[in-house]
Amino acid sequence: MRRKFTIFAVVAMILVAIAACSKDELGVEVIVPQQEQMDSYRVSVDEALRSAETILRAGDRDTRSAARRVKSTELYVAKPATRSNENTEVSFYLINYEDNAGYALVSTDERTTPVYMYAEEGNITTEAFEEVPPLAIFMEEAIANYEA
Repeated sequence: MRRKFTIFAVVAMILVAIAACSKDELGVEVIVPQQEQMDSYRVSVDEALRSAETILRAGDRDTRSAARRVKSTELYVAKPATRSNENTEVSFYLINYEDNAGYALVSTDERTTPVYMYAEEGNITTEAFEEVPPLAIFMEEAIANYEA
């Protein structure tokens, strides 16, 4: 009788061990998709406009900044994300002000430098980053800096 009980106990322990290994843990694991992770670092257009205005006001020597109004805001994708790593997009907001009152290049990723470049006069186009050699070099360096 004792031997049957021992065998029964061993079999019961093995069954309990197997059942315990096959059950899911009771803890909660949150898996955030890659796109949601990228979006959590995304700077909104409003945040970009505030960053640009802050830096331009700091550089102004007179009160012209009070009259500065946004002419256009463009999203410039310097390096698109790849399928293998969707978190690699390098993009910027290109903000131009009316009456050639300046421009700013603001990162769309809050993990990087907020304002990459600004000018208190003039306007700029996205094509300039490909056509003007110093700006093309600047963009290559900005991409390399982001990837580092």
